Amino acid sequence: MTVTVTITADNIIYSPSDIVKHGEEVVFQLQGVSSALVTFKDGATCLSGPGSFTLDTSNPLAQESDQHVTQTCLKRFYAFDVQVPAPPPSQAASFIGSNAETKKGGLDVTTDPPEDPKK
Repeated sequence: MTVTVTITADNIIYSPSDIVKHGEEVVFQLQGVSSALVTFKDGATCLSGPGSFTLDTSNPLAQESDQHVTQTCLKRFYAFDVQVPAPPPSQAASFIGSNAETKKGGLDVTTDPPEDPKK
């Protein structure tokens, strides 16, 4: 299963949820914002990539981050901050506030076995 983490101007949206299992794919993407810096607290991440990464719609290689939950991470909640820069002055009027904003999110790693779709 793939868990999608969508970063918007207002919040962080998880689809289907913030609960992940070892080996699952996690995709971070932007919607309505041009860039964001994702930083896992204390550098502790459950993902295959670095504990800090940047998403940027102006760079085709950084428009989204496709990672996997490592097989060796501990079962726990992995908190992260998302820093979204202030909108450019030409768009500031359409945003509530015009300062850079930090949003708080996280991934909850569980070791529960996958559900049987036949049940």
